Amino acid sequence: YYYIIKKRFCKQLFLYFNKYSFDELKEITIPNSVTRIDEAVFSNCYLLEKIVIPNSVKKIGAMAFADTKLESITLPDGITEIPFGAFEYSSLSSIVLPDSVTKIDSHAFSSTNISSIVIPSGVKEIGLYAFAWSKLTSITLPDGITEISEGTFYSCSMLTSVYIPDSVKTIGDTAFDQNHSLTYVHLPKNLKSIGEQAFYNYGIPMDVYYKGSHAEWDLISMGDNVVYW
Repeated sequence: YYYIIKKRFCKQLFLYFNKYSFDELKEITIPNSVTRIDEAVFSNCYLLEKIVIPNSVKKIGAMAFADTKLESITLPDGITEIPFGAFEYSSLSSIVLPDSVTKIDSHAFSSTNISSIVIPSGVKEIGLYAFAWSKLTSITLPDGITEISEGTFYSCSMLTSVYIPDSVKTIGDTAFDQNHSLTYVHLPKNLKSIGEQAFYNYGIPMDVYYKGSHAEWDLISMGDNVVYW
């Protein structure tokens, strides 16, 4: 099935269709009269493979595309937040984030097929488990992020290296836990705390480089079992 949402349709009908008519939806084109995609509108559209989102859309609701077969998507400029669970459990492997994005919320890309992603320089916050259980192989975090939240990259089993920018002061619990391919980590000079089991990878050899001095390293607050080599 291929749907083109007519301009006369409103948000309420999006919700109606999602609930009653979208089980076999494979492709959809959203008209430029739409400014918002509401919460869970396309969630559980298990056959949805393609969606065209116009530049008029400025906001996406939580879990909007969760549990779909979407493999790639380009989001329009003007969207500032990737909300909770937006693509969780989808087949997403490629996404283009606009420079307007400033926040990636919890579970936004967890359990997806994403192997790489360019995070815009304006992003200041990445939520809990945002990329957990994904297929990331590498990640470059923009300068300006001050905290890597709990479980952000938990169980990214294909992630091999991480360069953490100087702006980061806090690494949360289990942030990089269960990353069994992670062999290189660069830690910033301004780091103040590292959470429990942040790099707990059950004996996998890992090279950790710290930009500060030995004396500064001793001042960092450490949780239990930060690493296990």
